[in-house]
Amino acid sequence: MTDTRWKQRFDNFDRAFVLLREVHDSGIDSLSQLEREGTIQRFEFAFELAWKTLED
Repeated sequence: MTDTRWKQRFDNFDRAFVLLREVHDSGIDSLSQLEREGTIQRFEFAFELAWKTLED
């Protein structure tokens, strides 16, 4: 893959990780069931982006 594509994937992963980190820093215990499920989705999204970034 090209270097530009890797940078784009890494930037996407970085943004997703920042969003996931915000949830962690705000306190997971205080989340409702719906918010926890959304956090799981954020984790899955960040994980997939990390995997794709490493593949490049």
